[in-house]
Amino acid sequence: MCDPVTIIAGASLAIEAGSSIAGASAQNKASKANKAAAQQAMQDTWKDISLREVQEQDATSLTIMQADRQARSADAVARVSAGEAGVSGASVDALIGDISAQASTFKVTQERNLDMTISQLQREKVSAKNVAQNRINAVPRANPFATGLQIASAGVTFADKIVSRKPSKG
Repeated sequence: MCDPVTIIAGASLAIEAGSSIAGASAQNKASKANKAAAQQAMQDTWKDISLREVQEQDATSLTIMQADRQARSADAVARVSAGEAGVSGASVDALIGDISAQASTFKVTQERNLDMTISQLQREKVSAKNVAQNRINAVPRANPFATGLQIASAGVTFADKIVSRKPSKG
């Protein structure tokens, strides 16, 4: 029959081993849930940023289209007014050329601004990916080696209690 110290030491070993395994399992579960949440948050952020990219493109296109329409209207008014007044020549051509140049400059500026906005939004996507990775790294998976060492330590403690209870022969 086993003495009570051996029984208690054996129970302690079983409890410590079970506790280590349960802790590792809980850590792995938390890590997996955290990873899924971080990836979902990143995907949601990317969707929002992609939607904003489309909205920026649509808004820029609409702005350019409206400015082009206004430029054509101004061009037509200038030509009709010059024709009704009987004016022609370099000054009318310069006025019409200026209207066209302003429209072109506006379009180029709007497109450049759109390109910069899209570039910034792309950087925000990269940032969202980095944030997600940092969140994932914040809750690591359990280290199986450390879990094994905890169980081994409990085993050594158990063995030490057993050996120290046996009387020495001598």
